[in-house]
Amino acid sequence: MNEKSKKAVYASIWTLFMALACYLTITIMPTLPTNTLSVESYTLIAIEATLLIISLLILTVALKLRKQIISEVNIQPIKLTKIKKALTATLLTMLLATTTYAAIIHLASITSPPVTVERIDGYFQFSLDNATWQDAQDYFRVTGMSWYVRFNITSTFKGTVNVTWTLQYYDGENWVDTNVTVSSLNVQLQGTGNQLIYASPSGDNVGNKNWADETGVWRSDLINYEVFKIRVDFTRETP
Repeated sequence: MNEKSKKAVYASIWTLFMALACYLTITIMPTLPTNTLSVESYTLIAIEATLLIISLLILTVALKLRKQIISEVNIQPIKLTKIKKALTATLLTMLLATTTYAAIIHLASITSPPVTVERIDGYFQFSLDNATWQDAQDYFRVTGMSWYVRFNITSTFKGTVNVTWTLQYYDGENWVDTNVTVSSLNVQLQGTGNQLIYASPSGDNVGNKNWADETGVWRSDLINYEVFKIRVDFTRETP
């Protein structure tokens, strides 16, 4: 094999490596986690970046070898110009596609953790003054001008949760959500059972919601209803 043939073979091998790097980048990147940034996530992102750098280096080398490959092959000048343009366009297209795809996937992999609904067992307690409490049924027949609720958690789930309290009314057939909600953020559940949480921003008794503010006679859309209940939804960020 003469020198020109060897160089052509070497150039072909570089081109194959380039194609392989691009393939690996495209096939491995979608497997990167999109919901957390754990140690494993950073490791995979590092692998992604390494593959991208390798593919860019190979593309660079291929571009440098382009002139050498074409100049050592006996091709007519007109065809040579066309081949140069075609090869340059192909390499630049592959480079753009690889870097663009890598950027999109990399950015998508660094997102906020998704929210997961948790089942938390417990029961409601009811109060007219936010001080004296009694166990409640699933619903509350409102007769006073103030009423409060709290939720006694019996589950052993331990962690930080967000709680959404939603006022519902009974229309004679179904329980209907209102637009009245309270959010208790970053509530620490101890996992010991019998933990009390309140419809306040912090989950404590201070600032506990007086639901009569929403079910009184001044709420024209609720004036015809006497039976209400509160729905609680627990969410947490996936660890």
